[in-house]
Amino acid sequence: MLDMLRTRWSSPLSLTFTAVVVLLAAGYYWVWCRSRFVRLIDALPGPKPLPLLGNLLDVANIPLDEIVLSVSRYNPIYKLWIGFYPTVVIAHPELWKSSGESWRERRSLLNPAFHFQILNGFVETFNDLSLDCAAKMEESLGRTGQKEMNVFSIMSKLVLDILCETSMGGKVWSEVESTKFAKGIDVLENIFRQRLIHKPWLRIDWIFKLTSLYRQQKQVLSDTNASVDKVIKNRRQSHKHSGQSDDSVSTIDEDSRPKKRLAFLDLLMVKASEENSDMSDEILRNEVSTFMAAGLDSTAVAFNWFLYLIAKHPDHQKLVTDELDLIFGDSDRPVTAHDLTRLKYLECCIKETLRMYPPFPAVSRYLSEDVQSGGYTLPRGVTVVINIFAAHHDPTVFPDPDAFKPERFLPENSVGRHPYAFIPFSAGPRNCIAQKYAMMELKVCLANILRRLKFSLVDPSAPLEIPSPQLLLKPKNGKCNLIVSKRLDIS
Repeated sequence: MLDMLRTRWSSPLSLTFTAVVVLLAAGYYWVWCRSRFVRLIDALPGPKPLPLLGNLLDVANIPLDEIVLSVSRYNPIYKLWIGFYPTVVIAHPELWKSSGESWRERRSLLNPAFHFQILNGFVETFNDLSLDCAAKMEESLGRTGQKEMNVFSIMSKLVLDILCETSMGGKVWSEVESTKFAKGIDVLENIFRQRLIHKPWLRIDWIFKLTSLYRQQKQVLSDTNASVDKVIKNRRQSHKHSGQSDDSVSTIDEDSRPKKRLAFLDLLMVKASEENSDMSDEILRNEVSTFMAAGLDSTAVAFNWFLYLIAKHPDHQKLVTDELDLIFGDSDRPVTAHDLTRLKYLECCIKETLRMYPPFPAVSRYLSEDVQSGGYTLPRGVTVVINIFAAHHDPTVFPDPDAFKPERFLPENSVGRHPYAFIPFSAGPRNCIAQKYAMMELKVCLANILRRLKFSLVDPSAPLEIPSPQLLLKPKNGKCNLIVSKRLDIS
């Protein structure tokens, strides 16, 4: 059999065919390397790429701290070739101005769901679930009054519960379903990372569809869609049984609060019921799924790193709790929307956490037209990566960038700072639509937790934790163990 194959492939016709294919491929590669697109990319500074592989070996396992070093080595704008796919990395706010058509239709459709009056209606949910979380943590302390806990898993559970309540109207999934959803998000994130960096040939759809990763992605998406579709169906039936149509759930009165606390899904259903609405059930499901997926890990890691940093810096934790005591005293009343405007130092600590550990260390944009940046022409069709982590650690903007200094964000210390110097929620027309929701959630929940609990480290002098270099800055191995104890200075 092997002899037959050797004979077949060594025949003059086969050898000629192979030679023609190789010559055509080499010719295409030669022409492509001299194209305007490649010449404009190669004009940018950056590590020298290998033929075919590009810089794949450089970035496949790059440590997070190397991101900053790479910026100082190649200036605040540089290129990377991931196989045949170029990426331009930008790490300075002055270079983030670009032109191009902004997408507005979907944004204008979603904006009413994040009206400040709607957000104020979520404060009750933030209070209820964060107080319940704090009570469970207190209960688990036992007689010793303190215990080492993995706060990342605890905060992830809290965030998922809040998302279910605010986006879908309640505890709509069982613990098993909630866990399956969260694990599904992790699986999709891993697949995306594999296609983006580790296995760039999988960016070619027909190749990707031949792999087990595609089948895994298809199964996860099917399960997730089915779970959300079930919620939408049940929500419609609930409205019908209560005598409400989708378009009569509620409306936002500019002069008063909504009569009823609405979930994100309810508000989208109102839009879907409007005459001439193009919001299908598929779009409805995709928007809810996106809101859930985007908000889950990003908010959980923000909670995690905040608690880690104040545990590492007890003096700043004391300033936060002093502020809380000044506002709330010995009362156990819930946090109000008015209280949020008074939590100045807590907000500074949250912002400094988001500076040091932005949940998304980078965001990407696809250029639909040529753009001038930093003296270079970035060609249409290239992917531009905004290196948020590096920008947040630029010592010319934030001196001593690895130090936890919440006072950087006091009003008097923020004067003159470039508006794009601090962008944990991205910036421009495509920034995070839910950033006010996220900040409100962080402030309410952390205020309730820190009024009752204290956080510390076994060794506060240990070096600063370096997160796992993933799409989000998660703690390594999904663990952040802190010593949790009950505050002794409150009744």
